[in-house]
Amino acid sequence: MSVLMWFRNDLRTTSNLAFKSALQKHCQHAVFFVCKSQWQSHDMAKIKVDFIERRINALGLELANLGVKLHIIDADVYSNVPTLLKNLCGSLGVEQVFANKEPEWNEKFRDNDVANQSFKLCLYDDDCILPYGSVLNAEGQMFKVFTPFKRRWLTKVKELLPLDSEFSGFENTQPIEYKPINFSDIQGMSKPWVVESAEIDRRLNKYIREQVFDY
Repeated sequence: MSVLMWFRNDLRTTSNLAFKSALQKHCQHAVFFVCKSQWQSHDMAKIKVDFIERRINALGLELANLGVKLHIIDADVYSNVPTLLKNLCGSLGVEQVFANKEPEWNEKFRDNDVANQSFKLCLYDDDCILPYGSVLNAEGQMFKVFTPFKRRWLTKVKELLPLDSEFSGFENTQPIEYKPINFSDIQGMSKPWVVESAEIDRRLNKYIREQVFDY
């Protein structure tokens, strides 16, 4: 069965539950939809659009090294995504699409429309350590005081330990070519922020070793 990884806000190739699951199904295709009019309606800053472009190009190279082709499609607005995704899945013979959940309002409506397509949409909770709304009191309601919430949160996290490690057993085809794309109006605004996974992981690990206890 052919599968597709749908990258949205979460553009990680590491610590990404949906992507890990897609790789276990021998994923060879991924997609990202450029929705500039939608982003503008959300007042997204140009520097963030530039950062997304730089990260998408870094992502494309990382995926190409795994033999996964990244399809970048101009959708303009979210309402165009369901049809474009259906067409892509039809052309590739995809029966299953993997992505991480997004709780925002417009994104939920987009995903509801996508879920009505002919392929299976598999969404994963990966933005937080625990799924949204899963830490509840004895009455099944949200906590109103922090300390009991913290105790319940820690209890549920301990139930998850040991945390799952990165998937490392995937073998795919040889690396493929990736051609960088351009959709940012102002190039280079976000250069102070790194976009390559290896450098991001290096800085994060350095922070955890040297600074996290001072946070």
